[in-house]
Amino acid sequence: MARLILLNMPIGQVADLTARVRQALENGVHFAVEDSRTFREFLGKAGISSEGKHVLSLHDHSSEAKWERLLEIVWSGQDLYVCSEAGSPILSDPAFPLVRLAYEKGVEVDSYSGISAVTAALELAGLPPLPFAFHGFLSRDEGKVKGYLSTLGQGTHVFFEAPGRIRQTLELAMELWPQADYAVVKEMSKTFQKVVRFTGKEGFAAFDDVMERGEFVWLVHLASDPRPRLPENVRREAIAMLEQGAGQKALSRLLGEILERPSKEIYAELMKQTKEY
Repeated sequence: MARLILLNMPIGQVADLTARVRQALENGVHFAVEDSRTFREFLGKAGISSEGKHVLSLHDHSSEAKWERLLEIVWSGQDLYVCSEAGSPILSDPAFPLVRLAYEKGVEVDSYSGISAVTAALELAGLPPLPFAFHGFLSRDEGKVKGYLSTLGQGTHVFFEAPGRIRQTLELAMELWPQADYAVVKEMSKTFQKVVRFTGKEGFAAFDDVMERGEFVWLVHLASDPRPRLPENVRREAIAMLEQGAGQKALSRLLGEILERPSKEIYAELMKQTKEY
């Protein structure tokens, strides 16, 4: 039975190409990639011929009709390989909608594993690896970034960031968590790989020389949950209001605005504590 197969690609060194992925690149016919030119260039560097390969585009703006056409390849009895330019097609490139549709349509999905920028960054950062959460790229909107970061709890958090925004994003994070430990990994696995570790108090003096060019993964470790909890007197008053018939969602929204936390979290906390009473 034909399959949709995800190929995890090297993030910098061609030598990191696994034997299984190499075999797929050599023998496969149908490939869905974000940039066909970059894909063919990689094949050349790896010593793999692109002759006879059917290379199709798959990007953030691909429509569901495009995903359907890609799956027609599998329905016709031929494997379709989905390639990231670097790393995982799910984490680094826009393969998730296609995978979700494949499952909905009963198409078998497989993954040929390889190097991951997320786990490699955790290995290099020197920060506690568990628990960790991966967040990908943050919004370009500064207000949304602040709001999102303020919801994060205890653990190590891993992010991708573009070179033009890495400084701005880290400034926001260090303003929010000046006591936290940070790591920036630049050009991972490439010739100019560099790892810089610092605290929010130290600021940019520690790593000015790694900015602003390159590809970045940055990490922050929050030793304890920085999110403000409901003070005891507020909690008791809120529970009393609920018992008197106050609207649960409206009260959660009000407390969320006061504490600058998502109303859903406040709601869940109130519901849990109400049951304990």
